[in-house]
Amino acid sequence: MLFISCWYGRASVESAIAERKFTDEKVADAIKENRIKSKVKHKILIILGRATRLSGEIEKLTVWKVPVVSMDSFGIQVFARKMG
Repeated sequence: MLFISCWYGRASVESAIAERKFTDEKVADAIKENRIKSKVKHKILIILGRATRLSGEIEKLTVWKVPVVSMDSFGIQVFARKMG
């Protein structure tokens, strides 16, 4: 399991999306530029519920599955524990 931090200063996920600092294109570019595909054995990108509206476009641009875990980062911790 690989976690990538998307830190945009003090902006929340909602603010980062509204300010176009977190977009489907930027996510796809980051996956390509950082060669993420070569670092994992799957093509699954987990995002927070606050970014749900981007999931479909991210899937189209990356051909990765993009499940939505929860509305906040705590949900990712719970998900990660379950996945082991």
